Amino acid sequence: MGAILRDAINTNGLGRFSKTLGQPGWRRSVVQTVTRLEEAEIDPQHLRDAAKDGHEERLELLAGILDSVQQARVTQNLFATAAVCEAAKSFFASGRDAPAARPRGAVLLGDRILSPCVFKLLLTWLNERPVACVALPPLASLPPAPFSLRLVATSAEVIPCAPPLAPGLAALQRSLFRTPDAPAPRDDSVLLVQTPDEVRDVSEAAREVQRAVAEGVPLDEIAITLPGNEQAEPLARSLRLAGIPARWLVGPPLAHTSPARLLLLLLEMADGQCDLHAWYELLRDPALRLRARLGASGTTGRGRWRRILARCGAVRGPSLPGALRAWLHAQDDDAAIDHAAGSALLSAVTELGTVLETLRGPGALGQHGTRWREVVRLWIRKSKESAQLDALLSSWGRSGAGPSLSLAEAIAELRDATLATTLLRGRLGDRSVLVASPMALLGGAFRRVLVTGLAHKRFPAEPSEDALLTDPLIEHLIETIDAPLLTSHHKRDQERRRFAAAVSACTERLYLSTPRFEMLEGRPILSGGLILETLGALLGRRARYGDLGAHAQRRGSRARTYPDTPEVAIGAVEHLITRAVTGDAAAILPHLATHPASRRLLQLHRSLDKEDLDAWTGLVDPEVLACPGLDGAPIPASDLVRLVSDPHTFFFKVVLGAYEPVRLPRGYDPTEPYIFRRLIIEAARAACEAKDFAEGFEDAVEDALALAIEHKPEVPEQRVDAARHQATLFLKELLSTVEPPSGRAAEGEPQKIFDELPWVLDGQHGLTDGETPFEIDKEAPAQARKWLNEKLALILHAITAGADEVGALGVDTKKYNRISIDKLKAGAHDRVEHATVLAREGLYPASRGSPFALQGEEQE
Repeated sequence: MGAILRDAINTNGLGRFSKTLGQPGWRRSVVQTVTRLEEAEIDPQHLRDAAKDGHEERLELLAGILDSVQQARVTQNLFATAAVCEAAKSFFASGRDAPAARPRGAVLLGDRILSPCVFKLLLTWLNERPVACVALPPLASLPPAPFSLRLVATSAEVIPCAPPLAPGLAALQRSLFRTPDAPAPRDDSVLLVQTPDEVRDVSEAAREVQRAVAEGVPLDEIAITLPGNEQAEPLARSLRLAGIPARWLVGPPLAHTSPARLLLLLLEMADGQCDLHAWYELLRDPALRLRARLGASGTTGRGRWRRILARCGAVRGPSLPGALRAWLHAQDDDAAIDHAAGSALLSAVTELGTVLETLRGPGALGQHGTRWREVVRLWIRKSKESAQLDALLSSWGRSGAGPSLSLAEAIAELRDATLATTLLRGRLGDRSVLVASPMALLGGAFRRVLVTGLAHKRFPAEPSEDALLTDPLIEHLIETIDAPLLTSHHKRDQERRRFAAAVSACTERLYLSTPRFEMLEGRPILSGGLILETLGALLGRRARYGDLGAHAQRRGSRARTYPDTPEVAIGAVEHLITRAVTGDAAAILPHLATHPASRRLLQLHRSLDKEDLDAWTGLVDPEVLACPGLDGAPIPASDLVRLVSDPHTFFFKVVLGAYEPVRLPRGYDPTEPYIFRRLIIEAARAACEAKDFAEGFEDAVEDALALAIEHKPEVPEQRVDAARHQATLFLKELLSTVEPPSGRAAEGEPQKIFDELPWVLDGQHGLTDGETPFEIDKEAPAQARKWLNEKLALILHAITAGADEVGALGVDTKKYNRISIDKLKAGAHDRVEHATVLAREGLYPASRGSPFALQGEEQE
């Protein structure tokens, strides 16, 4: 249909309307309008006969569109739905034998609105067969919909369906959509809930499922309905975190899945949008089966491909292989890794370029689909999403019937089809929670039914007119030619039928929720009319918004990120937070701080919990969380230095026992100054423990290089030899300049640093030169103040050991300096005393540059 309309627009057969209808977004609306007119068996002459009373221009346009469609159907041997229905009616009237599986009768369930041509066909078929109609309350309380199943079977035998229900739920199903006469019995079978916003609306539904499971309700007897697919992903995330399996009959569009996005990217590249950015997006897509198609060598150096593509210049599709060959030719012979990565990239681009060539060219929609299915099978990883994409393409058929489409036009058809196709997950036979649209529950029986999103303009949805076939135009056609068309006002009744289908499927407890605010904008949302009708049926009178606020439960909070009890927490983070708030905080807080996400939440609450000290200071009650070291137990000097230099880090690492996130490793080059200096420092410290400094230093360098190469195997041997040579030169220069001290790790009894302070250090004294503790670092101290700031741990150990001096062996200066403890002792005492006050008061401000600090938080 879209291709036929495109031809009519391109040939300017619609006059001055061709330019407007050729704009993006109009084709789907035109297709919908033409389909409605054809199913109502309205031909162009009918429209021209009704062209009066100010509707001449619009009806003439629609008549011209129908003319173009009908001519195209004749020339290309295509049939409309009305023609198929007419052929079926002729077959029934002929009395010829039908297949053996032809049903002898029918049982009708529900009140689906049919197209007029299908409605007439069912009337013809059911007139000669026995028909029964199942009456489901409260659906039976609503009048039949126009052109619906119930109107087809007006004389059918009615089978009442009244399963045993709780009193409140039974009264609701009897009185919903009727004039209230008496209040319903009060019980917990109907639960009205107000939630803060649309996201928490579905998360609270997940908590209700957890409560039902805890009560012993089987998973396959729980159903959740969503009015649309907008909240499918938030609900899926909540159920996944809660560990609740689900099968999905409603979900996001298939276009949002990785296989569909990858196929569309390939097709757009084949259509000419083939720049470097598109190539990089294609090559990095995880759904692309590069390794399976090209072998293990085909993905060599994949991490370098982006850099290689960037250095090829501003090239497009066909010229990219030539640019890659030129880049490879310009590389040095020593760059073996770059050569391997570039060769693999060239192979991948060449192979994919061949695939893109096969996708070009016109063809019927079925021919395009056949080519695309082959690409999906060979180049896209197998998954449930790719299988559904393949099923969509196979529904287009394999024949060349239909108009010929260019690649761009076929891409537009695929994009529309994937947007209109719902992604289905799970199997109906799985013993899991069912997530479906309300009408999909019709005829079901579930002990728990959860209906979410009962807000104004969401459920019930606000009726909207067709862009071309407007309500005034439909009313004019009904008046002039008795057209079997429905205006948008019938959608209000359809929303009530959808709600009735969900209510009828509940046998034990019905959960109805409505959000109060829009999450992003924070604007209030009116509750929908359906939940007010439900409350009116329960109260026995007309319900108002004030009644809803008085009788509905409020669940969830925009100000609090955790539930009331750990049993309904969604995921580990919420569970830990709830346990910390509702249980023993001193026992749970250290575990809470080890989780990255909960630690960030804890930081936020810590920074906001202040008592007018300053804008960014938090308090931790010492009675809730005791500080290590204040009770007389020994602690390492490094922990005490953290408190002195960065109380925030001390709070998270020492008090809470939290870890700092692992940083991504840098690129390893042993000759880079930063890495080489670190290697030399580690080797010099290890050599101090050996009997012979020179021999121990060489062994330590070899061990460090071997360990680095083990984790970074792509390091060239030339780089390793250069680092080994530099280390040898450093050792000779060091030995010729100063006699390096030989020390050992001294152990002793735990000692107090200062008598008036509570801190007791452990017995580890570090390396010593006789009675002098010393440190190996990149440079010797230039002044006592700098030494105090950077080597406080060594100074504190020297004080507890009774040493008179501390020493420093500088890697950069190759000198060994000694500093008197007397110059440093007073400053160390003042700093530790100040830190003691912080620890005793539970006051932990952050310092600038701390890895644990919040953005904008700094020490005053």
